[in-house]
Amino acid sequence: MVYIALLPILSALLWAITNHIDKYLISRLVKKHDFRGLMIFSSFVSGLLLIPFYAILTQLNVTIDLVALIWMFLSSIMAALGIAFYYKALAKNDTSFVVVMFQLIPVFSFILGLLFLNETLTLNQLLGGSVIVLSAVAITFEFDKTKFSREKLISLLLMALSSICYSSYFLFFRFVSKDYDFNVVAFWSNTTLCIVGILLLLFKSYRLAFKDLVMKNGRKALLLNVSNELMYSVGNLVVSYAALFTPIAVTMLASSIQPIFVFIIGIALTIFLPKIAKEDISKSTLIQRSICIIFSAIGLFLLNVQ
Repeated sequence: MVYIALLPILSALLWAITNHIDKYLISRLVKKHDFRGLMIFSSFVSGLLLIPFYAILTQLNVTIDLVALIWMFLSSIMAALGIAFYYKALAKNDTSFVVVMFQLIPVFSFILGLLFLNETLTLNQLLGGSVIVLSAVAITFEFDKTKFSREKLISLLLMALSSICYSSYFLFFRFVSKDYDFNVVAFWSNTTLCIVGILLLLFKSYRLAFKDLVMKNGRKALLLNVSNELMYSVGNLVVSYAALFTPIAVTMLASSIQPIFVFIIGIALTIFLPKIAKEDISKSTLIQRSICIIFSAIGLFLLNVQ
């Protein structure tokens, strides 16, 4: 079935669009790139949208023990922190620059699996992880100044922290999934993420940022966030469905080509809709990012080849 093999590509395209919506939100819709109001939207809206979906799938048979619930709550805190570091990095740099560094997530996931799940790393995985890390570092180098950009290195650190948080989220999710049905774990994952968004409102700075966002751009922010989370969730569902019928080397295409779509969309927006998004499309930057994207995709392939 040819269409099954194309599903990961559709997922990559949907995720790439969400990355650019995130960039628009943090750059154009909030004052001084204040991500705190968006964090409440992202965590609360994301959780609220998917709770009914998994409630239907589980027929509300979602009983888990207290320890598992605590793990799910910790995973949602990690996801929220991952969002925060991602937004901070996105506020400082182009979308295509930041998304390349999301390839660090599988690298840290393998490391955490090695430390806490007694997994082992093959030579291919070690090589793939090294290639991804080197690609992430290389993209911060400014060839015209023959030095590393301090601003980009800070963004690299932020994305490394974001990747660690997301990897921890996946680790906790996987840990609980060993004892419970996937849909039950997904239900509590979204429920606890929604609760994290509500708890953030207890902090004055987050509450004021959220209020400012709602007062000035409430309808637009809500529409974009809902659309964003729906596309991201559909992308996840599509690639999960494809994984039932195709080898992992095919389904991981979604992660490997996502930066390519982000790159192409960024160029198109800069040329045709600069008021919405504007990225650096100088010749040297295009060449550098193209090479780094290619090598990070190769590294991701090596990570997933036995």
